[in-house]
Amino acid sequence: MGDALAAEGFVALAPDLYRGVETAKPDEAAKLMMVLSMEQAAKAMVGAVDFLAAHPAVQVGGSA
Repeated sequence: MGDALAAEGFVALAPDLYRGVETAKPDEAAKLMMVLSMEQAAKAMVGAVDFLAAHPAVQVGGSA
């Protein structure tokens, strides 16, 4: 999804909430979600927002 948004001219960032662990198997993905630390995920998301807010290509604010 990030690549598709970037191709349309948006700045896109996909935080790695699973720290490099990947799977294409639904059962394994469900297990990963169950053990995901909400505290670590929240920190990663805050870091992503801070990174994007400071990026020169990102316009913060504006109107819809």
